[in-house]
Amino acid sequence: MTILRRLRGALGMAVTWGTLFATLSATLMGVVVAFHLIPPGILTPRLAIAAIVRAFVLGGFAGLVFALALSRGERRSSVSTLSSRRVGAWGFIAGAAAFSVIAIGIGLTHIVPLARLLLPGVGLYGLLGAGASIGILRIARSAPALADELPAEPAPLPRLSP
Repeated sequence: MTILRRLRGALGMAVTWGTLFATLSATLMGVVVAFHLIPPGILTPRLAIAAIVRAFVLGGFAGLVFALALSRGERRSSVSTLSSRRVGAWGFIAGAAAFSVIAIGIGLTHIVPLARLLLPGVGLYGLLGAGASIGILRIARSAPALADELPAEPAPLPRLSP
């Protein structure tokens, strides 16, 4: 596999995870607003967009971590031989690690105590990562065969008689 295909795969995984995390974030904010779970005026459109962009970045980073972990940890496996449990474990690790690195990196631990921030965050984003990775594995297994797995010579077309 060429380096460009690996980079394209990692970028695709990052965009997929980023989109998933951003969509879940937007959905959660919609539910919070719809059911009046926070006082009106707290969640402004500007704040909501910023949160969605941050969720996309977090998901993208988690997707890159997952792609790297999966490519290193399961390099001898094909999509059909991958275990859902192992892929889920890699996804959990990727989601939890991405949240931890970003939370510590942007200094959230100076605002919120480490245990109060990381334990729920690691659990939540770890579960999101596990769910995303298992979902992606199931989608990949249902896809048609890749071009590399097809025969090199296509079958000849039947001749049409005049």
